[in-house]
Amino acid sequence: MLSLKHIEDSNKNGSVSNGESGDSDAVEYAQFGHEPGRKYTDFDLVRKEIDNQTARLAGKDKGVTDKPIYLTISSPNVVDLTMVDLPGLTSLPVKG
Repeated sequence: MLSLKHIEDSNKNGSVSNGESGDSDAVEYAQFGHEPGRKYTDFDLVRKEIDNQTARLAGKDKGVTDKPIYLTISSPNVVDLTMVDLPGLTSLPVKG
């Protein structure tokens, strides 16, 4: 489940820090439900963590699971929105 959360821009100079941080003054950050309190400001690390959590929940063959990955992205550049991706059919056969 992906939630976009609008926040006020607390960093007035517009810079965004790189890497992961516990700082609350980063302009944009992401948080996973399985890692409460940990903020990601490097979205390449967010992509990697999505892949890692998918492998942990669904296996390395990218099977289907009923366990969701919760991700919240907080930014001054989004509106409040929640999306749920429901499992569906794949166009290519998957072993297993």
